[in-house]
Amino acid sequence: MEYFHPKVDKYLARWILRDTWHTGNAHDSKRFYHFAKAMHLYHSTGNTSQIKETISKAVEQNHPNFEANERERIAAERASEVTLIADYITFSQDLVVPDQTIENWEPQFK
Repeated sequence: MEYFHPKVDKYLARWILRDTWHTGNAHDSKRFYHFAKAMHLYHSTGNTSQIKETISKAVEQNHPNFEANERERIAAERASEVTLIADYITFSQDLVVPDQTIENWEPQFK
């Protein structure tokens, strides 16, 4: 079954097909971030609700005994994270840190 771009599906499978996909351990987190980066590179990531529905569907089809409310909760969290990560990658590529213009500036907070 195809969920996203075929290349992205390989990263999704690497994360979702593990029985521990939802635990957030270091290995599963790394697989999830790998999937998120692939989403940024190969798939439009602008629609968080579509990403949530697709993750939920993949979990339901591959882990049919996983509790539905928990599946939906985790899918929503991860979809938001994918969107945030993709935005970060997109908007931070050209940012220079340290930025001497900013670092030499003396802001006047009130």
